[in-house]
Amino acid sequence: MAVAPLANAELYDSWWAQSKDQPNGISSGKAAQLWQSFGFPQDTLRQLWTLADLDCDGTLTVIEHRLAMHLVSVLRSGEPS
Repeated sequence: MAVAPLANAELYDSWWAQSKDQPNGISSGKAAQLWQSFGFPQDTLRQLWTLADLDCDGTLTVIEHRLAMHLVSVLRSGEPS
């Protein structure tokens, strides 16, 4: 069963707006603070960041943050990636 990537976009966008600490988005440090609450191992969080930071600039735009939150949703649901 596939999860719609933008099913929770409004919620993800509100988290992004609350966490935004850079002019264009969320820094890796701020994202780490948020993501640690998900209970994943550090290695998983690093992989998540690598997948989500599409332009490798060290900051997540709103679109990259939506991608990260979608990946978290898939991981938490136990669905195959």
